[in-house]
Amino acid sequence: MSKNPLAKSSWRLIEFLTGDASTPPIDGTELTAIFTEDALSGSGGCNQFNAKYLIKEPNQISIFDLASTKKFCEQPPGIMKQEEEYFQRLKGANQFFLGGSGPLDLVSEQTELGLRFERL
Repeated sequence: MSKNPLAKSSWRLIEFLTGDASTPPIDGTELTAIFTEDALSGSGGCNQFNAKYLIKEPNQISIFDLASTKKFCEQPPGIMKQEEEYFQRLKGANQFFLGGSGPLDLVSEQTELGLRFERL
């Protein structure tokens, strides 16, 4: 297997992708993804999470065993719904696209739902 291009990288979510459309995260929230050789952690905006991941083939990824803290955040409005969407899209991602220094896109080939990150 080739070198893992995601290992030792840190990212901040800049857009939720839906087909050809994109939506930025809610103002005042920071959603992150920090990759080690085989684990992923970060913030969903309210709660911290960790997960495992595998690079299956070039540009193929599987994110699994995602667990998070269970804090409830009231502000900003919509943060909990956004966080749930973020976690679902992470778990549903099966492809990644990384261009040089970024951005990083994690997408589901089946649903066309994805996440776009910039390097931290």
